[in-house]
Amino acid sequence: MKKTLVLLCVLLVASVSKITAQNNFQELNNYKFVVVPLEYKLFEEENKYLLNSLTKHLLNQAGFTTYVETDPKLANMQLDRCVGLYADITGTPKDLFSFNTILQLQLKDCKGNIIYETPPGKSKLKEYKEAYQEALREAGSILSNFNYAYNGGEGYFETRKRVVSTEDNVRETPLDRSTFFDYRFGGNLYNIQKIEAGYILESKSTKEKLAHLHYNENQNILYNSKKINGTATLENGDIIVEYFDVDAGRLKKLVFKRVTE
Repeated sequence: MKKTLVLLCVLLVASVSKITAQNNFQELNNYKFVVVPLEYKLFEEENKYLLNSLTKHLLNQAGFTTYVETDPKLANMQLDRCVGLYADITGTPKDLFSFNTILQLQLKDCKGNIIYETPPGKSKLKEYKEAYQEALREAGSILSNFNYAYNGGEGYFETRKRVVSTEDNVRETPLDRSTFFDYRFGGNLYNIQKIEAGYILESKSTKEKLAHLHYNENQNILYNSKKINGTATLENGDIIVEYFDVDAGRLKKLVFKRVTE
C-alpha cells in the first residue's frame, strides 16, 4: 500500500510538471523568432564545443525561425527585437569538477526574463565536447514534444498585456514601449528612461538629459526641456515634438527617428 502511494505521488508530480511545462511552452507561440548568440557567457568563447550551432539546429528542428545575432537579415527586415526570443544556456562550468555535465537551454525575452527553461540535460561522458553536446541534446529534446507555431503575438508586449490587466495600479503607455529603442536626432543617438515622475530623453553616449516627458490628465505627452516646451506624439515609432517658437512666431517640429537597424 505504501509503495502504491509513493508511486501515485511520483506520477502526480510528473503529470503536474508536464502540464506546467506545456503551459510555459505556449508562451513561446507569442514570439516570432529566436536569436542565438555567437558565444555563451558560460564559456566566453565563440561557438565553444559547437554548442551555439547545435542550439540553432535543435531550435530549427522544433520549428522555430532562428538567426545568429550577427545575421544581416535581422536589420534588413527591421524586426522588432521584442518579438524575438534570445537563447542562453546555464549549467556546469568547464573548470568545475563534476561526475555529471549538466546543461539547460533558456529562452529569454528582450528584457532578459526567462520565458522557458528546459529540464536539465545530463551526460557522464568524460570528453568535454561530447559531454556538453550530449547534455544539450538531452535538454533540447523536449522542444520536439510541443508544437510550436507563431500565433502573430507581440512577444514581450503580449506578456505585459496580461500583467498590466491584473495590476490595478499599473498601466502600460506607448512611451513604455519607446524605452526599448534608440532615436536619432541631429546626428546623435538618444534613448528614453522611465522614472517615477515620467520619462527622461537623454543622450545615449553622454547620458546628458535633453528633456522630460510625461502624460497630463488628458493623456497628452508633454515635452519640457531648457529651451522648448511643447507636446509629443508617436508616429510610426518616431517621436514628433511640436512647439511654438516665439521668435519665429510659428509652430515648429522636431523629429526623433526610431533606429531600426
